[in-house]
Amino acid sequence: MINNNIKNILSGRNISIRKLSRDLEMSYSNAYNLVNRKNLYDTKLGTLIEIAQYLNVDINKLYKD
Repeated sequence: MINNNIKNILSGRNISIRKLSRDLEMSYSNAYNLVNRKNLYDTKLGTLIEIAQYLNVDINKLYKD
């Protein structure tokens, strides 16, 4: 299973979901749902790449514990 580690990364960097949504020009509800999903299994690759670039992490960090 592909877990979701985005919330942990944001928390560790003191970045709010609101800031993430504004910086990526994404609606707050979409950002909230993305961050709080149990896993990233059905998340589009383009979205994962965008998040990884924003957080300056390897894409694998988004779904590994």
